[in-house]
Amino acid sequence: AHNKSEGSALSFILPEWQVICEAPTVAGAEQRVVASHITDGHKAVVTIFRGGAEPDQAVYDVLRKMDINHIARIEETGRYQNNAYEITEYIPHGSLRDLKIDPSDLPTIKSIIEEVALALLDFNRVGLRHRDLTPNVVTIRTLQPLDLVIEGFGSSCLSEYDLDVVSPLENTIYMAPEAIAGGVAASSDWWSLGMILLEKLAPDYFKDVNPKAFLINALTAGVEIPNSIDPVLTNLLSGLLLRNREYRFGFDQVRSWLDGEVVPVAVELFPEDL
Repeated sequence: AHNKSEGSALSFILPEWQVICEAPTVAGAEQRVVASHITDGHKAVVTIFRGGAEPDQAVYDVLRKMDINHIARIEETGRYQNNAYEITEYIPHGSLRDLKIDPSDLPTIKSIIEEVALALLDFNRVGLRHRDLTPNVVTIRTLQPLDLVIEGFGSSCLSEYDLDVVSPLENTIYMAPEAIAGGVAASSDWWSLGMILLEKLAPDYFKDVNPKAFLINALTAGVEIPNSIDPVLTNLLSGLLLRNREYRFGFDQVRSWLDGEVVPVAVELFPEDL
């Protein structure tokens, strides 16, 4: 799906879309770039999906009806040379991966949490499970005030059930314990929010970590929250990073935490405690 025009360095990802630069990768993507349309220079993000990693059209139908306050606008979907592609709104300020955060800056951290929580509330209301919530897909529409939107829905699915069985994705450290085994629940994306926050607050914690080893450890022993993290934030992280999805924090608990409450966290028993 990538061709170079004869005798020039111009590169096209789709016949009318000229590549500007690479864009952060998402699950299922073979290629993902920022591109401009040859007629008017309109910028967008173009994602070409690998065969067998095609987005669910029913997900697109739901996304098109959703408030674009919390999601990147879907501009076009289709197929080119046997691969599915999507064209989505270009978000100018990069992703959460690039945003430098001072761990003591509670107001900024709270606005990040609130923005993502409101998006997840929207998803939960329509039965949408993102399944690939990473810092790459939490993008920054505006910096002042901070306006975050979610993109990268290539692995998303719709579910009416508490737990659905789906094919597992590539392992990332953001994946919920039930997702490792191919399960997806409404609460799986809330775990991912916890992991995104933990990485932002304690980046050294993840240096040279092997995602698969980390996930196995999270599954068997839970995620240890470093002592260096503010106790107020530890309260939130402990609730989001509960292996038992029945007791994991969701929107109501996160809302209470944002309102300044200390929210009770269920105690998890590990094999060595029994």
